[in-house]
Amino acid sequence: MAELHGTTDGRNEGDASRGIDRTLSAVLASGALGHSERRAKLLRYLVARETSGEGDKIKAYAIALDVFGRDETFDPNSDSIVRVEVGRLRDGLRIFYGECTDPDLWTIDIPKGTYRPTLTPPRVEPVSPPQPAHLNRWAFVIVPILVVLPLLYYAMRPAPAPEPTAPYPVLRIAVMPFEAAGDHPNLEKVAFGLYTELSLDLSAYPWIAVVSPLDPNEIGADYALKSQLLWQGDNLQTNSQLISLPEERLVWSKSYSIPTTVEHIQDTQLQITSGIATSLGSENSISPDLIVARNARNSKPNLEGFLCFISTYRYAVEPTRTEHLRLRTCLEDAVDAFPEFGEAWAALGVLYMDEVRFGRNPRPGRDSWAEARAAIDKSLELAPLRNAPLMAGVVLSVQAPVQDLERARQLGRKLMELFPRHPPTLALIGSLISEFDGRWPEGLDLVQQAIARENAPPSGFFITPAFFAALQEDDAAALAATAPLTTRTSETELLLKYLAAARNGKTEMMAEQRALLAQKDLSSDADLVEFVKNRRFHEELEASLTSQLEAAFLVKADE
Repeated sequence: MAELHGTTDGRNEGDASRGIDRTLSAVLASGALGHSERRAKLLRYLVARETSGEGDKIKAYAIALDVFGRDETFDPNSDSIVRVEVGRLRDGLRIFYGECTDPDLWTIDIPKGTYRPTLTPPRVEPVSPPQPAHLNRWAFVIVPILVVLPLLYYAMRPAPAPEPTAPYPVLRIAVMPFEAAGDHPNLEKVAFGLYTELSLDLSAYPWIAVVSPLDPNEIGADYALKSQLLWQGDNLQTNSQLISLPEERLVWSKSYSIPTTVEHIQDTQLQITSGIATSLGSENSISPDLIVARNARNSKPNLEGFLCFISTYRYAVEPTRTEHLRLRTCLEDAVDAFPEFGEAWAALGVLYMDEVRFGRNPRPGRDSWAEARAAIDKSLELAPLRNAPLMAGVVLSVQAPVQDLERARQLGRKLMELFPRHPPTLALIGSLISEFDGRWPEGLDLVQQAIARENAPPSGFFITPAFFAALQEDDAAALAATAPLTTRTSETELLLKYLAAARNGKTEMMAEQRALLAQKDLSSDADLVEFVKNRRFHEELEASLTSQLEAAFLVKADE
């Protein structure tokens, strides 16, 4: 074996070769790369060239021709396949090692800025007397990992990554947005809500990873789920097809004609997810105990209450004061008529929190935090295994005036146990660990896992990286980190862009962001400071943001 880009730590070539082969098998069997043969081929290629002594020849051009079948006209400036796929491979390796518990595996890494892998052997415990500290090359790797990775991350993560003989594969399903048509006045919100619930229900299976719906072939998805929805009067027609990729073979298909009652709609949702799980489980030899239905809904309200609740999914993506008021009213009616509707209680609790966190439709004389806690506690009592109550509970525990980080950790562990590969769950937990508990390395790792599982991640996924950049001294990097923040209705995103513009002397951009913030009722300097303090950020982040605000106000004053 040629000398590796990294270190062999005194191992002979045979031991190193066997260790690398075993590690390669473990990574491919774990499911961290999905079931993309192209990505697996890329990893094998990079490792083979490195171990054969040709690591210095690993270039984008060679990869494009040898791995992706491009011809001699390949131009990396116009064809980004190598950069994109290596980036996704890099993220997949991060996911694998974030969950790996085998101390005997090598570390395969692809440092940013290069396509050449580094292969680092596992630590060997010394059998002779301890060497002087300056000879212990591994202290700089192992000790920081043990110190930095917090108890919270280990407690919340899913079961340890499988060994080379994995108990089950992790299948990546690209759930496509519903193709909807019909005469229902809220058809778009209904279709988005049902699509979101279908994605959530599938992600509750530990061997299914729901990934971005955009161009499933390009993100290495194993399957694409396409659904049609036709709503006419009292009739609802649905059709779903599960297609294997890349060969586009129809794996499972089902059509339903159902009455528009909550019971029938939810039963159909269960039949779709159970049917997919049964079909895929049989095809991929999944253990029967991992195929059981994981739908734990606790209440069936009337259609109006159900549609009110599922429309909160769209509100979470595009929040407005008008929609906040509408949802608060209809959710209060829903829980009044159906007091066992646990998920509606959770959504109502979030809206009560938003009255304080974002100033949306406050109710004078009411204690919104107390009412939010009562509603969310009720939701956790009624629906302890559903995503909405658990997420609401985590947010409340972290952002309430009296923080309860231990409760947030407990609820976060449950979320990660129930939805270990659900990108929004990973992003939420990662953001809270970072922004409110001050544990940036592990929180950012979870956020990056969420981003890696999405072909077009939502703008909100990039808030935590932007906050982290805001804490650093590099002004240009802080500005660059806000580029993916594109939601013009998010107070937090607008604030980050405003501060980054101020740090870089971009007064026109500052003025634009201030105008947008004013539309969100954050028009004065005092409003912005109060907004930051109301978020209950970790003290280091809060101090940094308020300091940057003061500096930004001076820039405005000097105009």
